[in-house]
Amino acid sequence: MKTLPLLIGPGEWVPPLEPWRIQPQPFLRPGLGIGGVFTGTAGMLLRDGAFRPYLLTCQHVLHYPRAGLLVSQPALGFDGGRAGLDTVGASFWGLFPESGLDAALARLDPRFRPLDPTVAGTTDRIRNIGEARVGQRLIKSGRTTSLTSGLVEAFGNYPVPYPQGMCSIRGFLIRTENPGDARPIAVPGDSGDIWYDPQTGAAVGLLVAGGQEPQPYAIACS
Repeated sequence: MKTLPLLIGPGEWVPPLEPWRIQPQPFLRPGLGIGGVFTGTAGMLLRDGAFRPYLLTCQHVLHYPRAGLLVSQPALGFDGGRAGLDTVGASFWGLFPESGLDAALARLDPRFRPLDPTVAGTTDRIRNIGEARVGQRLIKSGRTTSLTSGLVEAFGNYPVPYPQGMCSIRGFLIRTENPGDARPIAVPGDSGDIWYDPQTGAAVGLLVAGGQEPQPYAIACS
């Protein structure tokens, strides 16, 4: 396991750089603040074979112990979401961090909120699924830090702190593009957003955590 000084993890609250991301929006889009018990980011809109819509984010964002828990935009509690009025769907499935991944699906109901696959703050759409490679430039649109970018540095298993203890997350490390820039690329509330290739529109990783030392970085599971 590669040891890194993680500064962020689940369960913390940080105000967003762009307050509109935690305000109710007319369309549910990737990059907006969402949540169940905790707050995080809407990662990616998906559909199954019956064309039913789902939202991919982190398990620790939806706090998925079972199916059927309400998911809102913005999140209840932390971000001021209103039960019922801001509901967009319910938790459906999850992978707990002890498995080495941290992912969950919410089943959406477009009657509550229409869907727009355009990534918030951009004109981009995530068009397919790809695999990360070392040196690849990726961007993400998150609830807290908005648009940030970085370069894939390495693959491995990374320790991430959770309420139940330290878990080893399988994925890759992204470093800031500019070594002299101390601005973070991922902080609490960004969890669940998608790192994607802006050239191809391919989603390659789900943001789980990040930190600042020795340079700003993020950890994504894939």
